[in-house]
Amino acid sequence: MVIEHNSQNSIYRSPYGAVPTLSEVTLRLFVKIDEIPKAVKLVYYFKDQEAKVMPMYYYKSVATGSLYEIKLSLPEEAGILWYYFILQTNGHIYYYGNNLEQLGGLGQVYNRIPPSFQITVYKEDYKTPDWFKNSIVYQIFPDRFARGVMDSFEVGRKD
Repeated sequence: MVIEHNSQNSIYRSPYGAVPTLSEVTLRLFVKIDEIPKAVKLVYYFKDQEAKVMPMYYYKSVATGSLYEIKLSLPEEAGILWYYFILQTNGHIYYYGNNLEQLGGLGQVYNRIPPSFQITVYKEDYKTPDWFKNSIVYQIFPDRFARGVMDSFEVGRKD
């Protein structure tokens, strides 16, 4: 059995990368199993909305397997859209999602709800404010400071 989706490859996701609001993204899943799947589905959610489940349809044969496809219309609001796949056979349910590193690219099969792939949805007409264009921005991560005992010394030690 082989199930495959690569979020960084235009065969599986087109267009690749961030996409404007109200546009369309084509998502594909490669499936190579000994039987015809009962169902191939896309599960996606946006912001705090409830997850939606959409059927995917047979697209074409490739190598010794099949590609399933869905054309997904993106929302009119900017944000992150999350997605993963479900494949049902006569005896099993397989989940396919992002890899454990969650960096996108080639995903993997899970036996439970997986980490999701993401699509960044942006407003095409967004303008960066002029005051921000030549600014310096600092990101401060408080969890990186004062974690307790450090390698070079012990807190409270008196020598």
